[in-house]
Amino acid sequence: MNRIAHKSDFLIRFAFSDADRLPVSMKGVDFEAWFSTRPGAPVFMAAQRLGITTNCEILDDGSLLVRFDDHHLAPGQLAADFAIHSDDEAMPDGKRDIRIRPVIPVELVEGTMPGSCRHQNQAFDIDNSRPEPILVNVTIPLHRPDLSRHVTHDELQTAVKALQERIDGIRPCDMTIATDDEIAVLEGLFSTTDN
Repeated sequence: MNRIAHKSDFLIRFAFSDADRLPVSMKGVDFEAWFSTRPGAPVFMAAQRLGITTNCEILDDGSLLVRFDDHHLAPGQLAADFAIHSDDEAMPDGKRDIRIRPVIPVELVEGTMPGSCRHQNQAFDIDNSRPEPILVNVTIPLHRPDLSRHVTHDELQTAVKALQERIDGIRPCDMTIATDDEIAVLEGLFSTTDN
């Protein structure tokens, strides 16, 4: 359990996977995530809509980094409620809404934490100047065919380049066209008529 002073800023990185334990990228996926510590207390939200992020960032590996900066969350066990909007042509609105509530190993506590890194459970850089993100692995309870696959521009360019290299590697075979006399000889060899 990571214990953090409730007035401190902190980072959490969410790494998503599907029911088959394959990574799921959050690039291009619309979602909202609400964080709270107890009913009636302030709520903190992170979201991505149409590629615009709020209080978060999608990292190169497709994971989600949430920045709890000036979050105003009260002391207590941190809880999350994610609403992920995945493309699905089978749904009337073209989206499948997936709600998940991952377990987050973070407790916000009253007061301040001791200054020494060895007294804190949250990981810090060697110089103790910047907290490292707390990693939370999240499973989306669907199998791969049910998840939308958002291909990035870079992935598409890489696939096109690989395909072009394969096409360039194909060498036409040398072939000559048989003359009419050669064709007649070949036809005679395979003729099935009896004399």
